Amino acid sequence: MIRKSIQSDDRAVSPVIATILMVSITVVLAAIIGTYVLDIGEETQVAPQASFSCEGGITHEAGDTMSQQYLYSAASPSSSLDLTAVGDNDKQFESGETLSISRLIYKKGGESYVLKDCT
Repeated sequence: MIRKSIQSDDRAVSPVIATILMVSITVVLAAIIGTYVLDIGEETQVAPQASFSCEGGITHEAGDTMSQQYLYSAASPSSSLDLTAVGDNDKQFESGETLSISRLIYKKGGESYVLKDCT
């Protein structure tokens, strides 16, 4: 008699387990698809974080040291095609150094950022 009551209670276990498995598979698939759609894992490029002043050119006051291979100057804000390289590829632009330009642009990987405009 006890056996019958235990066996009759086991009938509801299979649908509960199936429901839990379906919900967990749906959550995992939603997370994977969301990652691809929203590009959560994509690496983004960020301009260096630094402080500049406009004293006789552009002076690097503090912040990240930058490779001069990514630094450019431009004559006007709309002249994105007329960029001029600032210095040597092997040289770093460090705190305390001054460049004799009026607009400093950081360009790397197809993205460009105006770091300082002293015009």
